[in-house]
This record gives sequence, C-alpha cells and structure tokens, in this order.
Amino acid sequence: QIAAAERDSSVPNFLKNKFAAPFGVVAALGFMYVIHSLSDVSSDVHRVAGWILSQLDPLIAQRVLLTAAKINMLPRDYDKDDPYLVIEPQPGLKFMNPVGLSAGIDRDGVALNAFLDLGFSFVEAGPISADSCATAKEHLATRDATGQITHLGVVGAVITGTREELPRIAALLAPEVDYLSVDLTAVTASHFRADALRPLVASVVGAASSLTANPKVFLKVQASQLIPRAGNVSDAATQVGETTPAMQLCAAAIAAGASGLVVCQPEGPIDDAGVQDRCHIRAISDAYLSAHGHLIVIACGETKTGRDVLEMIEAGATVVQFSSLLISEGPQACRRMK
Repeated sequence: QIAAAERDSSVPNFLKNKFAAPFGVVAALGFMYVIHSLSDVSSDVHRVAGWILSQLDPLIAQRVLLTAAKINMLPRDYDKDDPYLVIEPQPGLKFMNPVGLSAGIDRDGVALNAFLDLGFSFVEAGPISADSCATAKEHLATRDATGQITHLGVVGAVITGTREELPRIAALLAPEVDYLSVDLTAVTASHFRADALRPLVASVVGAASSLTANPKVFLKVQASQLIPRAGNVSDAATQVGETTPAMQLCAAAIAAGASGLVVCQPEGPIDDAGVQDRCHIRAISDAYLSAHGHLIVIACGETKTGRDVLEMIEAGATVVQFSSLLISEGPQACRRMK
C-alpha cells in the first residue's frame, strides 16, 4: 500500500530525494532575481522590453507603455543621480536632473507617478483641451492614492484651446500641477508678435496666479516659429529696430509674467533630420539670448544620445524633455540619457 501510494502521488520523485532542498533554494533565488530584474530599470530584462517596443507600431507601443504604467508595472530607477545635476532655475521649481518626459504619452495624467519612477525629474500631461480638462483634473487630483502628502517630482500640463478657453483651463488645473505650458505651436506668423501674444499670456498667468498654488506658466512653440524666414538677421538690422520672432516672444512672455519657454523640434521628413537639429539648436540659442536670463528654456524634441542633450544645454536650454524615445527604446531611455 505504501509503494502504491508513492506511485500515485502527485509530488515529483526528485522532490523526495536529497537534491530537493538545493533545488528549492535555487528556485527561490531565481524567482527573487526575476522579480528584482523586473523592478529595476537598469536590468538586462528591459533591454529586451525595449527591443520589443521598437518592433511595434508607435501607437501600439504607446498604449502598452501607458497600460503598464496604469497598473504600476513599469520598473523603477534605483541608481542615484549625480547631485550636481540638481538645478533650481526659479524658486519653487527644482529639477533633480535635466531630463523630463514631454506631453503626448499620458494625455490625461493617469499614471504620471510611474513615469517619475522611471527617473524623469519632471513629467507632463496633455495636451489638455477644454473637453478633456475635467477628466485630467480628476486624475491629477488623485495622484496620491494613499491620501498622504507626497512630491515625487515636478508635474506639468500642456494646455490648448481658444483665447477664451485657455484661462478657464489654467484656473481649473492650476491647483494640481507645478507648471502650465500654453501650446502656441498653431499660432500663425501674423499673430506671432509681442502686442498680439501679451494679452493671451497675461490672461493665463493671471488665472493661474489668482490661486494659492500659483504654478509657473511656460509658452510652448515650434523652433521654426522662432527662426526668421528671411534667414539670418544681421547685427546691423537688429540695431536699427528690427526684431526676431524670438525677441517678440520673449518680450511678450516677460511682460506678461511667464516663467519660460518650451522650444520644440520642428516637424518634417526623416531625411531632413540634420536641418531639423540645426534649426532646433539655433532656436534654443535665440530664445536664450533674447530672454537675457529672465526665462527658463526647456528644449523638447528628438534626443538619441547624451551628446544631443549636452548640445541643447550648451545652446541655452535649462532642461530637456522627450517622449518618442521612450516609445522606441523602452524604459531604459531616461537612464541612458542621464
């Protein structure tokens, strides 16, 4: 009967011999290693995850990333950043490192904490319009599910809409974010003047500053909007009163009380990547020189290496942000850029 019971037992025979204990130890250690590898963004497991994302359609890859972030399945960056990377360009706005996540991936702010855990020092929700404003506010207001006061990083929101809608959106979102970025990328050249932009910026700044939170306000523009169409503006032309679009924008931002600019890389075909990069760097430099130190400049665009980040900072950017690289390279993109 004992022999028959052993034959009918569902326990494998190798678990009954002297090797069962070592096998259990190895299995437990292997399980612990897998769990640790999944939670650590620097592990080789996420190189494979990045390769898989790069093979997917960008929209599908974005949905996969956002879904993983929603269920808190994205890894964390456990490596310490260099303390010399910390910068506080204005009181109340401290960046723990110069790398951030731009708007476009998490439009409604449903999983910003998970992206901060990846190592980004600041993240953006949006673009948020009047139609999606209520939903975004609800998600932003409930970022801390524990009910405790936490601050994991700088959180911003890109807002878009008409002149009448923007102040209302700003007033609604202001208590939930550290800064607001007003999307001006669709503004035509005829309206890209200081006298035309100043009332719009002033209304948004006024709506945000009227609340206790008082978030910073940035203006988001395309690099191509800051480059004179006629080509380089000579020093002589500038001296006789001609101003560049960058000067017009900076004048409006400073007069209206904005804190900075977000300069985005111009869109275009892939074979014009070199032209795009030069246009972007020049626009960053023009914005920095035109601001005379009164505005923060955030560079937003394609970055493939740490050298790209360094070039943008050397051109005048305070910090940089990207989103498409996270989709194409996976969770390790932020750590590699830092």
